[in-house]
Amino acid sequence: MPSVKISHYDENTDSLIVSSIEENEKVRKNFSFDDFVISTTGRGKVVSLEIREFSEFLREMGFNLKNIKEHSEDFTLLVKPKKELLFIGVGLENNGGFKQIPVANIPIQSVRI
Repeated sequence: MPSVKISHYDENTDSLIVSSIEENEKVRKNFSFDDFVISTTGRGKVVSLEIREFSEFLREMGFNLKNIKEHSEDFTLLVKPKKELLFIGVGLENNGGFKQIPVANIPIQSVRI
């Protein structure tokens, strides 16, 4: 099944949503902590990430994007196994380079890839 990749920034709420979900998958659970919402399927696969107060989050991570809306299509969902943890974050393709912006590292046995 092809996956649907979505990256959307809402200026009014200062929220970024990045998603990569297969056509036959449905979000079953949302896990909220601080300004983040991680969405998973019923099998535990991470398929979406919402970051609230996104402009402040970027500043705290050392990024200075003058117009986030202009770059909203450049963000991607990153879900990568790293030893016993699952890295969850946002990828940003900018000026010919690629940056990883971490959000969470979760014990790998609690989610699916």
